[in-house]
Amino acid sequence: MTTAQQIIADALDEIQVSEAEASISDFEAQSAKRELNRMMLSLPVKTGFTEVESLSETLSVKTNAEDFIKKNLAVRLASSYNRPVPATLAQAAAQTRKDLMRDYVKLRPLSYPTTLPIGLGTSNNDYLLNDDQFPFGEKRTVTDVRANYTVLTTDDLVQVDCSTAPITVTLPAASSANGYGFDIEKTDTSKNMLIISPNGTDKIRGNSSIRFNQTGRRISIVSDGTEWV
Repeated sequence: MTTAQQIIADALDEIQVSEAEASISDFEAQSAKRELNRMMLSLPVKTGFTEVESLSETLSVKTNAEDFIKKNLAVRLASSYNRPVPATLAQAAAQTRKDLMRDYVKLRPLSYPTTLPIGLGTSNNDYLLNDDQFPFGEKRTVTDVRANYTVLTTDDLVQVDCSTAPITVTLPAASSANGYGFDIEKTDTSKNMLIISPNGTDKIRGNSSIRFNQTGRRISIVSDGTEWV
């Protein structure tokens, strides 16, 4: 089993901060532990995690959740060490988050009336599932953004070009978008920041905003009715 100290060391390795370069101070270790607790306790799913009080404590999560912790904690800690978040790390963090949600979110079976018509419900006779059934299937709806923009609940993939200036993308209120999710991606190669800002006092995974300037980095978020996760 993995201790909090080990998972923090692994996360720091992801952003190329290691004890070989400079010893991690007690203050830094405690700050990382607080960030670990904030991240895990803000998750909308129950992973079995309990708040860590000592760095020597063993994490109370299944092994398949540890990769999520390592990758996403690394992303959260990067700014504290003035380290960029590599695109590969950002993508891995997003993927492990999706994997975590898939593993821990259990869908309950629904009861259907016995009067439903029989058949696939397709709009033609070739029985191919089309955009009437899955509007966000393989063909995603892309919104191109080149100036400050407020996301709509009808959006799906928001691609942002910050080549001329930093751009702020504002999310709708989490309370009015419960269950809605979006992908927001920076497409240009400039160093201008893409700033993702919540509505009012809403939070994004416990943060007041998310900022990055890595080309191709994509953030996947969904509203749980209270905040964006």
